[in-house]
Amino acid sequence: MIASHKLGYLLYSVVLSMVLLSCRNIENNALNKALNSSGSNRQELQKVLDHYDHPADSLKLKAAAFLIQHMVNKRSYESRTYERYALFFKEVKGVLSNDTLDVRDKKIRFSFIYDSLQVDKATQGLELKEDIEFIKASYLIENIDKAFLARDSFPWSASVPFEDFCQYVLPYKVFNEPMVPWRKTLMDRYRWVLDSIKNPKSLREATILINKRFNKGMTYFTRMNRFPTSLDFKTLDDIKIGACEHLVTMNVYHLRAMGIPAQIDYTKWGNHDGTHTWCSITDENGELFSFDALYQPKNVSDSLYMNGLFNHIPESNLRKRKAPKIYRVSFENKEQHLPKNQIALSGIVPKELIDPNAMDVTAQYANPTATIELEIPTASNEDIAILNVFNGYGWQPIAWSMKNQNESFRFENMGTDIMYLNTLKNAKDGSETKHPPFILRNSGSISTITANKDKLTTILLDRKYFIDHDLKLALNKMVGGVFQGANSKDFRDAVDLHTITTVPKPKTNRYEIQSIEKFRYIRFILPQEQCRVAEMKLFKKTAKDKEPILLSTNQLISSNKGNNHAEKIMDGDVLTYFVADNKENGWIGYDLGPTKETVIASIDFYPPNDGNSIEIGDKYELFYWDDHWKSLGIKIAKEEKLVFTNCPDNALFLLKNHTKGVQVRIFTYEQNEQLWW
Repeated sequence: MIASHKLGYLLYSVVLSMVLLSCRNIENNALNKALNSSGSNRQELQKVLDHYDHPADSLKLKAAAFLIQHMVNKRSYESRTYERYALFFKEVKGVLSNDTLDVRDKKIRFSFIYDSLQVDKATQGLELKEDIEFIKASYLIENIDKAFLARDSFPWSASVPFEDFCQYVLPYKVFNEPMVPWRKTLMDRYRWVLDSIKNPKSLREATILINKRFNKGMTYFTRMNRFPTSLDFKTLDDIKIGACEHLVTMNVYHLRAMGIPAQIDYTKWGNHDGTHTWCSITDENGELFSFDALYQPKNVSDSLYMNGLFNHIPESNLRKRKAPKIYRVSFENKEQHLPKNQIALSGIVPKELIDPNAMDVTAQYANPTATIELEIPTASNEDIAILNVFNGYGWQPIAWSMKNQNESFRFENMGTDIMYLNTLKNAKDGSETKHPPFILRNSGSISTITANKDKLTTILLDRKYFIDHDLKLALNKMVGGVFQGANSKDFRDAVDLHTITTVPKPKTNRYEIQSIEKFRYIRFILPQEQCRVAEMKLFKKTAKDKEPILLSTNQLISSNKGNNHAEKIMDGDVLTYFVADNKENGWIGYDLGPTKETVIASIDFYPPNDGNSIEIGDKYELFYWDDHWKSLGIKIAKEEKLVFTNCPDNALFLLKNHTKGVQVRIFTYEQNEQLWW
């Protein structure tokens, strides 16, 4: 028995040694490949390896090798190309530092500067350069030394595994931004955290403390989406504004500088346009803590952030957006670990789905998921399946699978309550076949949506896009608004004519007035919210049994001073608003004139909206899906709804406005209602 035990141990040792040797060979091969691809810059990379080539720095040498071997295909915009933007950023900084301007005025000024300097055209000449071909040894060495200094200086970093340290603390940059030193600046800025933290070993508490300060220093500015490049640390730290990617970049810089393994996670929405990128950490207890680059502490209690397990997408909880898949940005280039057949499929499978720096982390989130098992049709030659979601203006790939031994395609951890379209492809010639879309239910069951052209139905439509979170908030704020009549211009004799008690729809809302008094002045006042009105029309009573008549007047009054944009409520454009100067008790209305005291019969009120409701006079076209989008005809809206007859039952629809607007969203029609997907 003893001999047998020794023999088993010996075999185990031999196998283990072979496995470790194999791993080292893979690492050495990857490092050599990276060095060979660096061209004339190889000597700079060799300097880094030589710098740490002694026993005391064995861990740093391993870290340096990690960075170099996974540097392949990492690219940066060169700093010199940003010289042309010096004036632009100088002007922006001047606007932001002007305390006499409010946020809205600053955004208007920013847009004017952006347009006048033609930044869009200037950015078209930017080129990406391979990091490995021009990165300097001094930059890499400083980055490695400062990363290890943070690791050794801050107690919350003690629990971070070395592998996570290499992936999420050590990297010298975030996306494609120019390489500018950032670690020392941020370590000096946040050293106070050591004296402020209650539990020095808590990664989560350290993250919250840093993020609180970060939130005060940076501002989200959606117009920065118009800037198509990644910005470097120095620029972002200077202007202190940014869109999603810019803010994530800065958030990651701040956390990694302090030894916190900040992860970058992202998704492509399955029930909404666009994508979302956010940050997360895996804390010392192995729990996932996720957060947007900017969150507002005033809206979220510290205790909730400290004690809650935030293994969800922050944006999805707030706005009810659904993620079909969640991926994480990995610095490690996993291409050498991919099966050869996957690499060979790079021309067949969308590149983004075989990104060697993307990790599928959907299972780490409290995101409702299920497994999809799709059987291959009889006599089918396709061996690749690609799942798509409708995002933006068409179907976008989100996951892929190869045919398995069961002659089926398996997709694990797919977001539920989402509409998917399955595309089958032939790996040899790239030919493809689209199959009917289907809904993956929360139960894991599948509901296939196949247009039944033998059973036709009539559908009534009032929108081409769903009412999203922001619009719901704007509409909810209208509740409590009051329409008043008066014969004194200061409304000291105001009479309440109608109070909005239910949330208005994002279209014309007609409010009948019961009062039979005559008034010269009519206004809408919002006592507890900022008054915003798109359109407002007055109708006066006429003889008995006659239809009310639209009052024709252009004498506008409001609570604003100076240029009050009151004319916006009668310009016929539902996307232009009157906006009150004051946050409460702002109002807008009409002066009917000294001889125009009138009994008001009704008021047509159009609240803040997104322009996606049916508008009279606009040209619309309805489509249904049958291997591709097929038209069901074009109609000019004669009222704020559309009626289409002879529509296939159980179909997936899409409504386009050819007059204006670009947003569209797929929907089914069930029980006389549009259901959005």
